[in-house]
Amino acid sequence: MQALIAQLPGDIGAKGVEQAVAAVKGQQVTPSIPTDATIVTTQNVDQPEVQKVLYKAGC
Repeated sequence: MQALIAQLPGDIGAKGVEQAVAAVKGQQVTPSIPTDATIVTTQNVDQPEVQKVLYKAGC
């Protein structure tokens, strides 16, 4: 594997909540909202800004 693409779940969740609140208030909602992603490689995997977007399962 050369690289992987990590979506930004925090941003996706925040935008979803914003749209849900707008819908409940009867305001206009956006049907499609693009989100960013991060390319993760062996060269950048240890950088803090990359680490924060990686999913880590644990007990």
